Amino acid sequence: MDLDREGLAIVCYTDRGILKGKIGLWTPPEVPDAVQLEKTGPPMLYLIDASLLDSDYRVVVRAREMAVNKNAILFAYEDELASELARLKGMIATEDFDSAASEAERLLLTNQRDAELFYLSGLIFERFEGDPRAREYFQKALALILDDKFRAVVSRHL
Repeated sequence: MDLDREGLAIVCYTDRGILKGKIGLWTPPEVPDAVQLEKTGPPMLYLIDASLLDSDYRVVVRAREMAVNKNAILFAYEDELASELARLKGMIATEDFDSAASEAERLLLTNQRDAELFYLSGLIFERFEGDPRAREYFQKALALILDDKFRAVVSRHL
């Protein structure tokens, strides 16, 4: 797998945890009248919209940008669920909740450890007033979230 392919959604396993995000290309800021030094140090992988997960797949922290030493990556693979979640978000944005509900149920059949999927599913079923699945999915999302900011967002729906 090419770890330099910008926009590729990946999952990386390290000895410290699991990282999920999209590969971004880091470009150093241009500073006028400054000496630009060669990049030194270990090879880094820059992730955008990244999450650090623990061994129980709980979200420890979410960050807009995150860097990881490529030498610390034990193995990595393409995050196929990321494209499915992007499609689900598109359905929510266009308020196609019937299609989104069907898609969420399909995804939940094989993905029971993804906090974002549970959160999005909660948002979808919240639109169907009185549907108990909304509360159930928000609670399942909370069980997988340790990050305070993300917990606060999900908690507002309960």
